[in-house]
Amino acid sequence: MNERYYGRFERVLQFPQGINESEIQKRYNNGILELTIPVPIQNIKDREAS
Repeated sequence: MNERYYGRFERVLQFPQGINESEIQKRYNNGILELTIPVPIQNIKDREAS
């Protein structure tokens, strides 16, 4: 997805409860920020049940 070509940019994301911020992995390469966010197993089970 290409949202902005130049200048300052900010995106705010809301995560479900139970996310451990210390486990978030980040990587910045060629102008792309990649986040890997482990989702607690309980959150996955809750989503599958609904």
